[in-house]
Amino acid sequence: MIKTFGHPVKVSDPNVDVTLRETRLLYLEPDGWVPHTYIWDDTQKEAIREVAGKFIAVDFEGPDGEPISANYRVPNTNECKTCHATNDVVQPLGTVTRQLDFEIEGKNQLDSLQAAGFFAGDLPPNEEREHLVDPGDESQDLFLRVRSYWDANCAACHREGVEAEQTGLFLGFDKTDPLEMPNLATIGICKTPTSAGGATCGNSLDVKPGDADGSIMICRMSVEEPKWRMPPLGSLVVHQEGLALMRDWVDSLDPTLCEPAEPQ
Repeated sequence: MIKTFGHPVKVSDPNVDVTLRETRLLYLEPDGWVPHTYIWDDTQKEAIREVAGKFIAVDFEGPDGEPISANYRVPNTNECKTCHATNDVVQPLGTVTRQLDFEIEGKNQLDSLQAAGFFAGDLPPNEEREHLVDPGDESQDLFLRVRSYWDANCAACHREGVEAEQTGLFLGFDKTDPLEMPNLATIGICKTPTSAGGATCGNSLDVKPGDADGSIMICRMSVEEPKWRMPPLGSLVVHQEGLALMRDWVDSLDPTLCEPAEPQ
């Protein structure tokens, strides 16, 4: 499996003047998946394998035309396991139905893969499959947009069997269904942090209903300090669109959720 990372000169024009930075491979060896990382040279014609990782100074124009300078972090090979290892076994992350179930040039990607013989059996019909939505699509339900954002950006670490399991936050799409979620604390609501690493902005709850500024989750998404920022890997700058979405959701929550229940 191959994934190439790059960025345009202008974020507002994402398909023009794209600079390639790295290509990551997950190669299926007889004993399991093995990660490899390659860094593109200045000629943009060759990528060289890099085991130790590297920081690359990058400059580009942000969505509103603002100049952005940042250090692009290429992970070392062992760091790949931070996200990709479940119980110390490396595995792919994005090759799940809900992550691949979208259209490319008018054709559903999963249906095209099935027609090409990629699957051992038949997939469920499209209408029966679990679907993410575009987190930026304001016509969709707010919490559904949040759940989709979490699944793509947070759930790699916030799930069982991985490094962030100790946080008690489980943010995969399958764990955040409001009809099956018995405990709001699993998504941070009214939850005291167990491992915030000092980045709390003076707040005491992961998610404080009705108060985005009083929530540690918003704090961690807002800070630029690499050792505190969420996500800790794979992010250069604060993702303003995602942050705005999360703020809207937290502010929409009933502020009385954290109040003790009245005795019966």
